[in-house]
Amino acid sequence: MTPKASSKAGLKTADSAAFRISLEEAAAAERAGQQHGAIGALLRGYLPALREEALQHDVRGERFARRLSDTMDLCIQTLFSQTPDSIASQTGGQYAICAVGGYGRHMLAPFSDIDLLFLHLPGEETQLRRLVDFVLYPLWDGGMKVGQGVHTPKDAVQFAKEDMIARTAFLDARLLCGSGSLFEDFQTHYTKLRRRTKNQFAAAKLKEQALRQTKAGETRYLIEPDVKDGKGGLRDLQTIQWLYKYVFGGAIGASSAIDKVMDPAERRALIKAERFFWSIRVHLHDLRGHADEKLAFDIQPQIAERLGYADRPDMTAAERLMKHYFVNTVEVGRLTRILCARLEEERTKRLPHLPKFLPKVLQKDETPGKPNLRIRNGRLDFESAAKARRQPRDLFRLFRAFSKKPQIDFHPEALAIVSEQASKVTSEVRKDKVIAKLFEAMLTEPPVLVSGSASEQVASPVRVLRIMIETGLLGKYIPAFGAIVGRIDYGLYRRFTLDEHVLRCLGLSHAATIKIFIRLPREL
Repeated sequence: MTPKASSKAGLKTADSAAFRISLEEAAAAERAGQQHGAIGALLRGYLPALREEALQHDVRGERFARRLSDTMDLCIQTLFSQTPDSIASQTGGQYAICAVGGYGRHMLAPFSDIDLLFLHLPGEETQLRRLVDFVLYPLWDGGMKVGQGVHTPKDAVQFAKEDMIARTAFLDARLLCGSGSLFEDFQTHYTKLRRRTKNQFAAAKLKEQALRQTKAGETRYLIEPDVKDGKGGLRDLQTIQWLYKYVFGGAIGASSAIDKVMDPAERRALIKAERFFWSIRVHLHDLRGHADEKLAFDIQPQIAERLGYADRPDMTAAERLMKHYFVNTVEVGRLTRILCARLEEERTKRLPHLPKFLPKVLQKDETPGKPNLRIRNGRLDFESAAKARRQPRDLFRLFRAFSKKPQIDFHPEALAIVSEQASKVTSEVRKDKVIAKLFEAMLTEPPVLVSGSASEQVASPVRVLRIMIETGLLGKYIPAFGAIVGRIDYGLYRRFTLDEHVLRCLGLSHAATIKIFIRLPREL
């Protein structure tokens, strides 16, 4: 990045004390009627300078997001401390300002919304209006988009009970300034709501996730992805964090409960993916000059350059960036599947209609001997984890069983073992003729028609392959396919990554085969 001047605000952006003094002076000038809009003018100069300076010295997005959040904290706290006496005396100090949503998590992109919750005692609505205006108008004048709610603690939680967006935002609430007792009262009411609605929240967030992904494009392999709302993107990653926090009452890593649902390697993968997505999002906002979440063709080379990617003989810098992006979306998908399954086990009993024993159709396959499989809490798992780690065939028998009975989902521990062992797939495993038969059967075995509609009996092999990709097993078993996972090829007819085009072609050919197979008995 080319160095730019960072003195637009007339002060060093790293000097928070100087910024506070400037804010106080601007607030005093406004209170005295000497300079209308002085605070907004200060912010309009300071925040762009902060962005330029921060991105010059550190390209990591999560650090920038935290620094911008800290700056907003300082700004709002200073405004609060400069509240005119006429307002403070009327309210008696019985109010609080809280950060919620992404701001509550200390994470702000350059053009993120600033979400605030104003808390007050009953009967203070009229007096509080002046405080709200005193805080919000300078932020608006400074060019920020602010979302705000004004409630008593009890009413705020009642509103969250009816509104899932508010309930999610309030999950990350933190006190910025004002009455600590009001904030504690709000937290008490919210905690009661959270404890009795864990299942409802989880179901709502997963449904919301499915709808969001459908709207953004169901595949995570769009070559112009939506960094925030696309499949496997930031919002999916945040959904993992929300589900965990809502169930256990604390952020991931804040309590020992995390050991039940996510091992250290998975936590590291989650942190790594979050850092990567935030780096892309922050630079995307900065380059566009406004809130934009689409990682379009024209911006990919610039972001690749900012993040230090370089051209290679077989891949441009932009292609390397996008491959890294898709690898991370796959990892987020894997972690989502595993975490949701483990949370389900932690908080609920399995439904009675789910199978308890290994169905007869899964008790044998193309491999001699009894499969190392069982049904555990209604999910497909290895009977012996130790044996599965020693015997590569067991990994493929797991997916072969799923291809026969896709109604029975994988147990998270089984997928964790596959992910752990995928890197150990050797050329000897690739030459194993029995494994080849298992893999071929996943792709080509014709459906066995039983009672019910064909759509319920037969699952496309694409579903099996996608999960194999998530675990890393498919890329290791077929290195040529692994080389194109997440690869993009810029062209008129390329909307998806190369591996996604292959999977979609396979899905279309399989669907055509199924139609022919279903019609044959009728024609005969």
